[in-house]
Amino acid sequence: MLKKRNAFTLIELLVVIAIIAILVALLLPAVQQAREAARRSACKNNLKQIGLALHNYHDTMNVFPPGSINGNNELGWTVFILPYIEQSALYDQVNFNQAARGNIDSTEARTRIETYLCPSATQITGNELSTNYTTHYYGNGGPKHFDGQTPTYQCSGNSSSSECLTATLTAHGGFAQQGIFSRNSRRNFRDILDGTSNTIAVMEISNTRTKTGTQMTGYRRWPRGSAGTAGAAFKNILHAPNSTGYNGSNNFNDISMGSNHKGGCQIVMCDGGVKFVSDNVDLNLLKATASRDGGEAKTIEF
Repeated sequence: MLKKRNAFTLIELLVVIAIIAILVALLLPAVQQAREAARRSACKNNLKQIGLALHNYHDTMNVFPPGSINGNNELGWTVFILPYIEQSALYDQVNFNQAARGNIDSTEARTRIETYLCPSATQITGNELSTNYTTHYYGNGGPKHFDGQTPTYQCSGNSSSSECLTATLTAHGGFAQQGIFSRNSRRNFRDILDGTSNTIAVMEISNTRTKTGTQMTGYRRWPRGSAGTAGAAFKNILHAPNSTGYNGSNNFNDISMGSNHKGGCQIVMCDGGVKFVSDNVDLNLLKATASRDGGEAKTIEF
């Protein structure tokens, strides 16, 4: 006599498959959130390391590194802090007498420096933001203000008008220089009259989409401090986070800070503290934290 086999019925099998699908649908977002939390934490650590490197450079040189150096090579602050982020061997290969293109196109310049890369941005492939020679962190050049549709480059608070706009770097939207970094800058802690905990040092600009879909090409390479009329290693703060990308023409100095982190981006202050800036932050207060000596009331909540 044949024994009856025990087996799932079709209905039971479909129920099991449906339960598994529901569990996967519930668990997948949690896994993705956990991964993004880890990437955001790694990005925060990068900024901590950059902040510490700036302090160590200042301890050695008594000034912060220049935003960029004038002349042919136009190298940026990201080059000068290499020895302080465990990249001394790479720093020793930089030719400070060579024209910019030679350094920027060199094999050394295409070295991947994890400290300069936000893991959330490197998840995006097919554009320059995921290449080895990219940087996702930019120095604070200072606040810029609109007067109608025309940038006035006014200073905030008590600063002198000579600090408002540099004579160079003007074709890409002008460049205010009331922050920490500018071309040939030599600022130190004594210059930060608003307090190191109230002043931005470096900000994240790692969002992958620009205003017109235009990639910023070689301007984003980590050795580059400036490029003709554009500040490559430092930016002004004119717009709210994640609001304004490169328009492909004349606003390269004014690209907003931003990231692929949900709801905002990260910055490191001049005291080395890392903060998360919401997309909904009060823009006037954000600009106040961009000035080093404006004397503004700064009650921004991070």
